[in-house]
Amino acid sequence: NTPNKKTGLSPHEILMGRAMRLPAVPANALVNITEDMVLDYCKGLADVVRSFSH
Repeated sequence: NTPNKKTGLSPHEILMGRAMRLPAVPANALVNITEDMVLDYCKGLADVVRSFSH
């Protein structure tokens, strides 16, 4: 799951919308995600999708 040089996202992040959870991280672990982080992710994902159509 190496991040793509152009997008900075791993294949898992593109498909699942989040970083891959490692076995050492419990499924119910709390993750602090800010509104800015979500907005940045959505903008990045939109850029990736847009790049596929060109």
